[in-house]
Amino acid sequence: VDPQIKNVGVIYELFCLKDTDWKYQQERRIIGDAGGYFTNLKIKSIYLGFKVSKSNELRIKKLSKKYGFSVFKMNPPNGKKKISYTKLS
Repeated sequence: VDPQIKNVGVIYELFCLKDTDWKYQQERRIIGDAGGYFTNLKIKSIYLGFKVSKSNELRIKKLSKKYGFSVFKMNPPNGKKKISYTKLS
């Protein structure tokens, strides 16, 4: 661990823990080198935020066709607590 990092626990909480309100998502988080490869990893779907840039959205949609996963985009908030998504591919 880098000696400049004073509180590893805070970093762990930020990247690895989720509030129980989001438990239904069944999300898995993977932390590693940006250029690294993971074997036996099958992505089923990717969920984009409603503010995703058009270039990133198009890039992920292109990758979804190549690797066979679904892409969903969050709909903008409409005053209700429930989050909804639209399937893009």
